[in-house]
Amino acid sequence: MKGKKIVVALIFGLITTFCSFPIAHADVSKTLGPTGPGPVGIVVDSDGNIYTANFFENTVSKITEDGISTKYASVGAGPQDIAIDRLGNVYTANFFDGNVSKITPKGKASILGTTGVHPFGIAVDSVGNVYTSNIDDNSVTKITPKGVSSIFGSTGTHPFGIAVDAAGNIFTANMDSNNVTKITPSGISSIFGITGTAPLAIVIDSKGNIYTSNTGSNNVSKLSLDGRASILGTTGSVPKGITVDCAGNIYTTSANDMNVSVISPAGRTAILGLAGNTPYQIFYSKNFVYTTNFLGNDVSKIKIVAGANRNCNDADNDRSSSRNR
Repeated sequence: MKGKKIVVALIFGLITTFCSFPIAHADVSKTLGPTGPGPVGIVVDSDGNIYTANFFENTVSKITEDGISTKYASVGAGPQDIAIDRLGNVYTANFFDGNVSKITPKGKASILGTTGVHPFGIAVDSVGNVYTSNIDDNSVTKITPKGVSSIFGSTGTHPFGIAVDAAGNIFTANMDSNNVTKITPSGISSIFGITGTAPLAIVIDSKGNIYTSNTGSNNVSKLSLDGRASILGTTGSVPKGITVDCAGNIYTTSANDMNVSVISPAGRTAILGLAGNTPYQIFYSKNFVYTTNFLGNDVSKIKIVAGANRNCNDADNDRSSSRNR
């Protein structure tokens, strides 16, 4: 029950703090869906199809680029984060079952392997290994493409977000110890750097810098390649999800304010646009950001019509953590 109480608190225990930012230039948000009840994780494939992990229904929804929504597959209990590999296989971290579901491009679902206690975040490396951050035993699980599971390394207290870099290093955002853990490809764990209060989601930019959304201090931490930490900028209230574009702009969902904040590489903060009811995770793809709206049972799509990201290459840019991401 401990893990269940943590999840419910994160979803419904929203802090009432409001920030005032200038509005960035963005199109009005478009609502897509519906999804299943309680969408949390979100990912977008190379064809523009959107996938959400629906916590209350134990399903994954697929929304095509044309806006057609379908139930893609049933998965394990309490799916939180979602990831996709280069072959188009989709994976979910199933919080209550302690395992990972794999869905093939044809929509066939199976259990890939077991995890530690209460997996929350999920990430896939370049060769198809799947990693989960397990919040109630402070560990990361590695599952090979053949389904062999092992505890890959230990983390700080309550690791939620997880991300993997190009070299195969794993990073977790540790909510209750306010830091980031790094686990090398050989499984050696260390504290990489400190963050703001209660980091939830984590993302890595194209240069290898790491960012966390800090739900207790309403800001974003940046950790450079050597682990030096700084506050990049402020966000709206309770920033749950985080993503980055190919120019290094950071986007976060503000669960209380029901909008999306954008922070430039120089630390300038603005409100990008409105999201739906209780936005959770966020994903950037091809000049759009997408949010799951946990209490709206839908997805917001916001087009970015100004900014440095207009002139960069989006190829293979994003892996949001809960994703994220």
